[in-house]
Amino acid sequence: MARKIGGAVFCDVFCETGVFTPEQASMILRAGVKLGFKPKIHADEFTDSGGARVANQIRAVSADHLVQSPISELEKMAKTGVVPVLLPALPTAF
Repeated sequence: MARKIGGAVFCDVFCETGVFTPEQASMILRAGVKLGFKPKIHADEFTDSGGARVANQIRAVSADHLVQSPISELEKMAKTGVVPVLLPALPTAF
């Protein structure tokens, strides 16, 4: 059961080049899980930053953006239960 602090249920992090590294994102999400929060991640919007891999390792509730994620990591989400949320209208996707 998720712990609520001021109504919060999720721990969310942005894993992207120049923001949080995969290692930092993993550490943040694992700390949140220990506190009872459900993990979510925003990742790989501009580069393949490794965020989709982190989402699968952590078994995040969802992973958003994913424009630059490797297909292999997106396919793996079907097995890990991560809900991929894509941004198909993003200019970098074309």
